[in-house]
Amino acid sequence: MLYETSLLDIVYEAVFSTPTFKLARENVEVLSIFYQHLAPDYVVRPSDMQVSGGTALSDVKAKITLFRGNGVLEVAADKFSATFTNPVGEKDIETIKDCVTISLSALAEWLPTMTYREHVIRSAAHLSLLSDSPTAADDFLNNLMGNKIAFRAEDFGASKSHFGVKAEFENPEEKWIVSFDVFRSWVSGNMLIANGSAIYQGDSAMKTLADKATHIQTVFNSFLTTIGLEARE
Repeated sequence: MLYETSLLDIVYEAVFSTPTFKLARENVEVLSIFYQHLAPDYVVRPSDMQVSGGTALSDVKAKITLFRGNGVLEVAADKFSATFTNPVGEKDIETIKDCVTISLSALAEWLPTMTYREHVIRSAAHLSLLSDSPTAADDFLNNLMGNKIAFRAEDFGASKSHFGVKAEFENPEEKWIVSFDVFRSWVSGNMLIANGSAIYQGDSAMKTLADKATHIQTVFNSFLTTIGLEARE
């Protein structure tokens, strides 16, 4: 079945091997370093930069907002994270990769000896099925999974049953795990929610950001094709 991606959120996390205690005393310096790396290519205003603190080390954060709030870069004591909301098209995806690459370069300048326990890429996509049926999402999942499960809704005191697909793929030698969860939207009858998560250990075979991005995109597309979904060109 053909689909279009109507909404997409992407999160990237680089989890530090050990907490960075220097953030508590250098949070403004972190913003300065990130600004110097980002400013040649992206607009970063003083109002886009924020420092927060508290009584716990986990409360201390340095944050930069990009693209009118659609992108957020955040450094905490235990990790760096980058969150992007509703990118549209391949150009926006390339911009996200560029922002994360620049951020990792800034981190390397500020924490030159830091190693990473793992890198995580998460995505949440709304897939609009190109069907006139008001129950297209339910029909698709029921045909895919419902016929394989031997129980009826009434056996549980329900009038309807709904199914989803959850899968996890792992390569211990290359040190990565990718999982997907596909289920129906409660808002629209022809929409599926597809969540993905990829965890790469610090010494994974996927060394660079480009390696990781290409890998999860390839696995995700293969997974969707396998269950019978194809993106409209």
